[in-house]
Amino acid sequence: MKMRTFELFDGKQTHKFELPADNLLEYSIAGTLPVIDDIAAALIERLRNPIKAKPLNKQIKAGMKVVLICDDYTRPTPVHLILPPLLDELNRLGVKDDDMKILVSAGHHREMTDEEKKEKYGEQVCSRIEIVHHFSEDENKLTKIGRSSTDIDIWISSLAVEADFTIGLGLVEIHPWAGFAGGGKIINPGIAGKKTINQTHSLPILPDVGIGKTKENPFWRTSIESAKMLPLNLLINCLLDVDEKIIEIAVGEAESAQLWLIEKFRYVNELKFPEPADIIITTAYPKFQQWGQAAISLYNAARIVKDGGVRITVADCPEDIGDSPEEKDFYYRSLSTKHKSPRDYWDNWLGEENCYSRNTCAIYKHLCDAEKSEGIIVTENLPTDLVNQPVMRTIDQAISYAFDKCGRNAKAAVYDKGAMVLVSLSE
Repeated sequence: MKMRTFELFDGKQTHKFELPADNLLEYSIAGTLPVIDDIAAALIERLRNPIKAKPLNKQIKAGMKVVLICDDYTRPTPVHLILPPLLDELNRLGVKDDDMKILVSAGHHREMTDEEKKEKYGEQVCSRIEIVHHFSEDENKLTKIGRSSTDIDIWISSLAVEADFTIGLGLVEIHPWAGFAGGGKIINPGIAGKKTINQTHSLPILPDVGIGKTKENPFWRTSIESAKMLPLNLLINCLLDVDEKIIEIAVGEAESAQLWLIEKFRYVNELKFPEPADIIITTAYPKFQQWGQAAISLYNAARIVKDGGVRITVADCPEDIGDSPEEKDFYYRSLSTKHKSPRDYWDNWLGEENCYSRNTCAIYKHLCDAEKSEGIIVTENLPTDLVNQPVMRTIDQAISYAFDKCGRNAKAAVYDKGAMVLVSLSE
């Protein structure tokens, strides 16, 4: 019997295993794009020829107060490569370092450590301009800028509202609610107030919210509307290959630039399988930090698994089940309680008045998927007593369980970075 060897990285260690070649489903991709070798040159060219926006030198004036809104440690965006040439170009156009700030688009996420900031933004940048963490619960530092078509009051960081010019820096990757990260998400939920974030995260109960969906998606639409209300003056989004190298940069108006880059994403990072799989084996990398992030790879896998199948993802989860005591408590209670149905869970756990829990949608989606297939996380750092989340300690244990359940002839799909690529079925 011919065997194939695989290695999957969980954020800390590599998991090596073998599977019979006859059991494997192969995927196809539309094409590839070359790695951009000269990031600075590519960025400057795009700043001078942005998508549906004026060139940067036609928008920036000397002495402007500029806020650079950057994603945080939960995204692999290599902004340390983008920021130095961007700052230099802004200097050339008359904006001094003292007139610029980085606003960390953290949503509800915890504050980054000094070492994480140096790794994310670059040590030189950290010593060059001020970095401000966005605290969504600090109502004294929020400004209401409007109301969305989904009837949500949009409260945004006053630092961004009061700026003369705002630039959003992030990347296009899959997202369970907005369809794709990037675009307007850098504003909402990125620098929104807690109530705005929680209400936006109450939208996944509506149709058309899900991975890979944009235009008919109310979550995506709310994020884009928030960016236009601010307004976000310029968007810089990167596209990475599976080795996390920059293969494209989109610069321009938020909606247009993101949609243009999403098409590029599908071209290189959409894995198309010929048929649904009985068993899926993947990794949550680069979303391996805690359960709430790692679960994205399980949502993604649910797109191509058969009813009754098994989804396996490896994820180190060094921060356990959540990134704050409150989030840990919410996730643990949600995953440790038996619920009558996903809808019953949603109706009873969503929250009070207009301040909904942003975490309810994660559990709701997880419970919906679990009604059709089983999702297992392989890690040493999550408790094994979770009623609604099977946890196993080794990849061999999970694979053995899956084949015992699905049969020796079960078809398996294996792919890397399951929270970064988009998996689909061939049409």
